[in-house]
Amino acid sequence: MAKMANADADADADTETLTAVEFLARQTQLEAAAAEALPDDFSVCSFSQGYVVQRVYSCRTCSLAAGRPVGCHTTHHAVELFERRHFRCDCGTLRNASHRCELDSARTKADQTNAENKYNHNFDGIFCVCNQVYDPDSETSAMFQCVMCQDWLHDRCIPDLPDEDEFDEFICKACVAEYPFLAQYDPDGTLGMFVRRDTNATDTAAAVNANGKRALGVETADPAPVCPLASASGSTAKADATPRYLFCREDWRSHLCRCDTCLAMYSKSGIEYLVHKMKVYEPPKDESAGDSLLDAGMKQLDRVDRVQAINGVHAYNRLKDRLMGFLRTFGETGKVVTKDDIDAFFAAQADAERKKKRVRM
Repeated sequence: MAKMANADADADADTETLTAVEFLARQTQLEAAAAEALPDDFSVCSFSQGYVVQRVYSCRTCSLAAGRPVGCHTTHHAVELFERRHFRCDCGTLRNASHRCELDSARTKADQTNAENKYNHNFDGIFCVCNQVYDPDSETSAMFQCVMCQDWLHDRCIPDLPDEDEFDEFICKACVAEYPFLAQYDPDGTLGMFVRRDTNATDTAAAVNANGKRALGVETADPAPVCPLASASGSTAKADATPRYLFCREDWRSHLCRCDTCLAMYSKSGIEYLVHKMKVYEPPKDESAGDSLLDAGMKQLDRVDRVQAINGVHAYNRLKDRLMGFLRTFGETGKVVTKDDIDAFFAAQADAERKKKRVRM
């Protein structure tokens, strides 16, 4: 989970002074950064795609989960939960009937319940086994997501955590307890499925490198995986059924049993994603994401009625002339223009427009 910088950290620092040219250059940089960070078309809701793997956000203002918060919850407090499996957007459904989805003009979601969605405490802004509210301004720990329950855990709350480059995926102890067959795999480390921290592993386990591949000079043919649901009488090592954290190497899923019995068990338990690739929803890209504010404004102007467009251009030119006259006095005196100065200018313009309307009435 990415750590966000504290926007108020330098609030007491000296005010930065920019020339108009420097300001415009910085604005161009911000527009380019925004296009890179938000390249998607946020006017399209993911609801019609059904239950898919997608990035999900928990809106704390509405107490629901949304797939496209920028388009429908722009001013709300949204917490990013990253990718969630088999999830459909809750916005505008019966989960919170008081909130109407801004992207669903036909109200096609109004009578839906999304009964197949699964929620955990992350949707309440709480994470990890320590049940801590995530605060990006104060959080200093790295966090790892369990590949099964998809909860995020602090590194400090995970015992015997290996180095990040030693494992590819992580399964929390609670999920191993819920699906104990996982702990029955590779008991002696022969397959190299997991990073082991115990002393019971055989010398064969030491021949597996950090990527789960066998080292040179060692037998390269992997033993066939033993079905964990079948009789263990022929296994060479006794499986440890004690729930524990599992740190999975890159190719660990390839060793999972795919016999008819196990496939049926995966399906019944709703964990078939372990052996089958899931559909991932890719939102459509915004063709105008790289446009400058000026370009975006001109495109919008082209879409309006011709009379309205002409009136809009005249209004823009009048405002531009007033603003240039306002700023000219600062240039002539060498005075720095502050945010308060700009706010005062536009407040005066808005007040003048209100007075004009009252006169017309």
